[in-house]
Amino acid sequence: MKHKVIHAADVIRKRWSGGISSQYFIFPEGADRSTGEYAFIVTSATVELEESTFSDYTGFDRVIMSLTGAYDLIHNDQESHHLQPFEPHAFTGEEKTVSKGVYTDCNLIMKRGRCTGEMSSVLLAPGSSFCGPQGHTAGRRVIWTLLCCAGTFAFSEGGNGQSSTENGVQETIRAGEMLVLEDAAGGTSWRCENRSGEDCRIVLCRVQL
Repeated sequence: MKHKVIHAADVIRKRWSGGISSQYFIFPEGADRSTGEYAFIVTSATVELEESTFSDYTGFDRVIMSLTGAYDLIHNDQESHHLQPFEPHAFTGEEKTVSKGVYTDCNLIMKRGRCTGEMSSVLLAPGSSFCGPQGHTAGRRVIWTLLCCAGTFAFSEGGNGQSSTENGVQETIRAGEMLVLEDAAGGTSWRCENRSGEDCRIVLCRVQL
């Protein structure tokens, strides 16, 4: 399994009309986001306006999740969704989408036909852990991104119910950082453990290519 840590200094940040957009990871790495020639991208954005209109992402599928407050999404002037923090919501990039509320989000944007993916979150209390992946995907390339929103967690390979002390901690991920894991078959085990004295919140994206 290949892994890397995206540190805060590595994140590409740009101001948009409603706040700040932070590009954490793009695949293939080094792709130019402005061309649209990429398989997927994981970003976070602050939404500072009470109402804002999403950019057109025709040909892409999207998943969004608020990391802070509740908000509303209205698709095509008729379909409305009231979403709570850490509740994922999937929609297509073609939809005319308006957001109402002030919040910070995480976005997974995927080129339709090149990959599929999902987003979830986990809250780790001090001393707790979880192992991944959840199931196997033989023959498919799988990439995970784990965005640490609060606290810290320790990552190690080969979960199998062992503690990170037994496995040997490979990385410690802090708030504002992202861990990227690549496993060609989706079957290599790994473990995330909260060894600190405060809660840790992680947002996970799992993408199959």
